[in-house]
Amino acid sequence: MHITYLYCPEEVVKQEDGLLVREMTVCTADKYLIERLKANGHEVEILEYSTNLVEEIKKINPDFIFNGADAFDGVEFHGNLLKQLEETGIPFSGCNKETTLLFTDKTKAKEFFKRCEVRTPEYQIFETKEQKLNESLQYPLIIKPVDADASEGIDEDSVVHGEEQLNKKLNEVLLRFKKVFVEKYLDGREFCVPVIFNRGEVNILPILEIDFTEHFENKPKILSFKAKWNKNTNAFKNTYSRVKEAESEVDNKIKETVQKIFTKIDSSGYATIDLRFDKENVYVLEVNPNPYLAIECDFIKAAKQVGMTSNEFVDKIVTMNNKETIKAREK
Repeated sequence: MHITYLYCPEEVVKQEDGLLVREMTVCTADKYLIERLKANGHEVEILEYSTNLVEEIKKINPDFIFNGADAFDGVEFHGNLLKQLEETGIPFSGCNKETTLLFTDKTKAKEFFKRCEVRTPEYQIFETKEQKLNESLQYPLIIKPVDADASEGIDEDSVVHGEEQLNKKLNEVLLRFKKVFVEKYLDGREFCVPVIFNRGEVNILPILEIDFTEHFENKPKILSFKAKWNKNTNAFKNTYSRVKEAESEVDNKIKETVQKIFTKIDSSGYATIDLRFDKENVYVLEVNPNPYLAIECDFIKAAKQVGMTSNEFVDKIVTMNNKETIKAREK
């Protein structure tokens, strides 16, 4: 199959002749996926994302587009990108525009979770620092940007325990983001569930639990931006996701919750869902469509646990949305 691999370049700083030189390059995670595609026998051509994407794709005319383009630019970036991909008329990997925007906008996602009849923490949207906190919301609370993903805007001080901390953090976050999401913080166990879904069919991969045993003794147990992406920080070095069999009761509740959500989605794709188990109930925090894929990612860990190689997993993503599969679904 002729595949176009779409990517966003990564800026790398290196020294040449005593001078710091900045250059844009294909990042390690993209190289890893490109190698997997080639190992599966596909002809792969890489293409950097641009505003002329539709024209460039139509010139290449591939059989399939593997969407590896990612940036921490929130809803607007992903909406424009997926709109362009859909305009090409060529099958592409991952979730479509409708599904991605549903889950990237935290307020829309919350309302969807309620329609699915699953538990999710109470919340309130703040657009100005003058707004008053709803009486129904009790501390501690966690503050997140509405239109952001990958934990952007979430730090170790994003969990607040009183009005003074709340106001201080709101002032800080509202300088960067238009809307702020204030949610009840649950100090329970956190799980990440990789899911492959296809119009009501749900394939739940092994569940991962986040290990907060180190570094978090007197800190909130959250996956901040540093914990996810800043490899030189203690938060990153001491935050682990492990494939681990939960107790049968917890495992059943998690899977039941996941099924309730993804059987309601009339599209195909892959995602991870973050949940908290607080005493005896499972609460949905958020769904992450088209999550980061790399050799150390949760999806690859979970796939390997069920005997699926990384090559097989990547090929499953391709075959799920290729032309033959789409034609078969339409019959």
